Amino acid sequence: NMHDYDHIKLETPVLKGNFPEVDIFVTKANESTELVEKILVACQNMKYPGKGKVHIYLGDDYNR
Repeated sequence: NMHDYDHIKLETPVLKGNFPEVDIFVTKANESTELVEKILVACQNMKYPGKGKVHIYLGDDYNR
């Protein structure tokens, strides 16, 4: 990683209650159940104001 994003302080003009809703799409084809579970748990644990505004979708494309 060329940039040290952990030390960048971002200021947002959006008030805490006005954050938009966020859709997260996780696609699955041949990944193990354990890996997909880790990804979904990570999505659920994201730091985002208003957990009710985060929507997580899982698409399984294994049997094309």
